[in-house]
Amino acid sequence: MIDVITQIISVFILLLAILDPFMAAPPFLAMTRKMKEEEREKILRDGVIIAGVILAIVMLIGTALLDLFGISIQSFQIAGGILIFILGTQIVLGQEIVKTDGKKKKESKDTIALLLGTPLLAGPASITTMILVAQTYGIIIPSISLVLTLIATYIIMHLGNKLVDKIGSNTLDATSKFMGLILAAFGIEFIKKGVLAIIQVK
Repeated sequence: MIDVITQIISVFILLLAILDPFMAAPPFLAMTRKMKEEEREKILRDGVIIAGVILAIVMLIGTALLDLFGISIQSFQIAGGILIFILGTQIVLGQEIVKTDGKKKKESKDTIALLLGTPLLAGPASITTMILVAQTYGIIIPSISLVLTLIATYIIMHLGNKLVDKIGSNTLDATSKFMGLILAAFGIEFIKKGVLAIIQVK
C-alpha cells in the first residue's frame, strides 16, 4: 500500500512539473486580460478539462490516434507553436484577441481554452511523459495522479486569476504586453523544438 501511495505521489510530482501551471498562468492571463473574472474562470476550467481529456486518451491509446491521422507529435508541436506566436504578437501590438461580435467572441474564447489545454498544458512533453508513465505503472496509478495534477493545476491558476482584478489597469496592460512577448517566445520555442525533432528523426 505504501509503495502504491509513493508511486502515485511520484507520478503526480512528475506530471505537475511537466504541465507546469506556473509557466502556463502568465500567458493565459495575458490572453484573457480584458475579460471578466467569470469569463477567465470558464476558459480556465475548459482548458484544464481539455488537457485532462487529451492526456487521458493518450494514456489509454498512446500515439495510435495521431498515427491514425498520420500526424507526428512534432507536427502537433509546430502547429500549436504557430498559433501561440500569433496570439503573443497580437497582445504585444495591442490588437484585440476577443472580438466584440457575439459569435466571434465565443470562437475566440474557445480558441484560448484550446490553446491553454494544448499545447500550454498538454504539450508534446506532457503527452510523451503520459505515454511513458502508463507503460511503466499501468493505468490506475497514472489515472489517480493525473486527476490530482489537474486539480492542483486548476487551483494554482485559479489563484493567479483572482489576483488580476486587484492589479491596476496600467500595470496590467504593461505586464500583459511583456507576457505577450513571452507568449510569442513560447511559440517560437515550440516551433524550434518541433523542427529540430523532425530534423533529428530524418
